Amino acid sequence: MTRNSGKEGRLSALLKELPYDSGTVFWYDSVDSTMDAAFSLEEVEDRSIIVADTQTTGRGRKGRRWYSNEGSLACSVVLTRFDIRVPYSMLASYGVYRAFLKHGGTVALKWINDVLWKNGKKISGVIAEERRGRTVIGIGVNLNNRELSREVEGVATSFLKETGRYLDPQLFLRDMAGELFCILDSTERDGIEAVMGEWEKDSGIRGRYVRVVDGSREYAGRAVGIDRKTGALLLETPAGKIQVFEGSMHYR
Repeated sequence: MTRNSGKEGRLSALLKELPYDSGTVFWYDSVDSTMDAAFSLEEVEDRSIIVADTQTTGRGRKGRRWYSNEGSLACSVVLTRFDIRVPYSMLASYGVYRAFLKHGGTVALKWINDVLWKNGKKISGVIAEERRGRTVIGIGVNLNNRELSREVEGVATSFLKETGRYLDPQLFLRDMAGELFCILDSTERDGIEAVMGEWEKDSGIRGRYVRVVDGSREYAGRAVGIDRKTGALLLETPAGKIQVFEGSMHYR
């Protein structure tokens, strides 16, 4: 794990342009996963950002592998001030979504923590874990990938593949961090309900018929929104209204 001082310096300078507090930038040439690298740091400031040019064993939700090809963006954000009741993966995916909009991306939010291109293919995924007195948000973005791994090429895409345009990773990181820090500040100041209300509106999920698979359990019904305190999906099913906290959602 060799650090790249040049990339660290440029991203640090870009982050200083933002009206939000941020921590230290750690930019490595290669790591197993940026989340593991974040948890391995003995001391770390709040809102520090860990980035890697190459991530060999990135992971997604429920232990699934996150495939990082050349051109992908792998990073993690460390929170030392956090509330375990807050669904940080949803907040971070909302930050990714808003950053893409700044660069002309035609993207959509998908519950719980995915960002899709307009064709329904996945372009970003987010997870959050809490250990060692810190929460680490792991963010994977298919940014400038010319090719995708065989395992996901039918269901995933990249900004470059869809637009033909290269997007400077550090500029995107600055904008993504700015959107996330804005959301975090708003959550700390005003509570999570207003942010979750914006997430629900921008996702367009209300009124859609969906199916959610969580291991051996499956739920189907009409989405009537999300719980604005927990981020749980609110479903109207033949058996009545229920809340779903986990699972992979599919549109019907």
